[in-house]
This record gives sequence, structure tokens and C-alpha cells, in this order.
Amino acid sequence: PPPAAARGGGGGSCGGGGGGPRQPPGTYTVTLVVDGEDAGSQQLTVLRDPNSEGSMADILAQKALLDDIVEDRNRLADAVNQIELLRRQIHDLRPVLEAADDAEDVMEAGEALDESLIEVESELVQLKDTGSDGVRWPAMISARLSYLQRTVGTADFPPTDQHAEVAQMLSDMIDEVEVRLQAVLTDELAEFNRMLQARVGRVITTEDG
Repeated sequence: PPPAAARGGGGGSCGGGGGGPRQPPGTYTVTLVVDGEDAGSQQLTVLRDPNSEGSMADILAQKALLDDIVEDRNRLADAVNQIELLRRQIHDLRPVLEAADDAEDVMEAGEALDESLIEVESELVQLKDTGSDGVRWPAMISARLSYLQRTVGTADFPPTDQHAEVAQMLSDMIDEVEVRLQAVLTDELAEFNRMLQARVGRVITTEDG
């Protein structure tokens, strides 16, 4: 399976960049943490660009939508990471099942589960090689969110109605994919684990480590 997506302020590697949204003007406290311990804090003032035509209300409206987009990118990255973790475990179990007696049905169930996971994941990220131009295959939800984030975050202007509508549409699409993923986990994963436990005394899980 391809590498799992990293989760972060910009939604991880899903979608290729975008970063976290800029902070609006104001005074913030920055804390340096070393090995889990606070190493010191200092106040930081973010000034409004004097050349910007956007008002403070415009900036805050933009930030609110960007926060929603980042949250959706993180939800998407979490789902992809769950899927990739399961697919890696299915792949790693194959030699174990090949060495076991009469485990062909378990291997077939694992392959079927892997295909179901790929089907769900392919709604979130483009799994096919897009090439250097990135236009050979359609952009999926993650890339569309990344593009939307970059577009909304241009200059200090409020998001348009179209921006908000697209953001809501993509958020709803993630909701639908999460429902499909949960169905796979509830049904196919549970059945595969039942077979796996009975045959080799192991299960796979969505929990890393």
C-alpha cells in the first residue's frame, strides 16, 4: 500500500500542501515545548497588513471557513491513515496465512477486505499515478479541499458564497465516505477478524501500535 497520510494543521499530506491558515491580527502567547515540558513563553503580536483592503471582519470570516476546511482535511487524513494501517496489516499477514494449513479462505477474505478499503480510499485520494502534470486522473476530495484552502486563503478578503457552498459539499462527501468506511469496519473487518482469530489466533486493528 502507499504511505499513510500524515495528520497535521493542514490536513497532512493528503491533497499536497495548503498548510495551516494564517492567524488574524492580535496578540498571542507562543510557548516553546521541549520533551513535553514548557521551556518558556513569550507574547507575539500579529499586525494587520497596512496595505490590505480587507477589514477585520473579512479576515475573521476567511479564518472561520479555513478552520472548517482544515478540520475536514484532518478528518480525511484520519480516515486514510486508518485504511492504510489496515491494508498494511493485511499485506503483512499474507506470509503467515500462506504458512498456515488450509487458510485460503482467510486470504480470500483479506483480499476482499483490501479491495473494499481501496474502494473507499479512492473516494478520498487519487490512488492512480497522476504523472508530473497531475491531470491524467480526476482530483478527489483531498486535492479539491487543498485547492479550496489555497483559494480561500488568498489575500485578506472574505470567502465568497461559492467558496462556502463548495466547502459544505466536500464536507458532506467526507461524511458519506466515513459512513461507508464504518460499514466496512463493522461488517467485513469484523468477519475477517473472526476468521483470522479462529485460524491463526490474531486480529488486525485500526489502532496504531
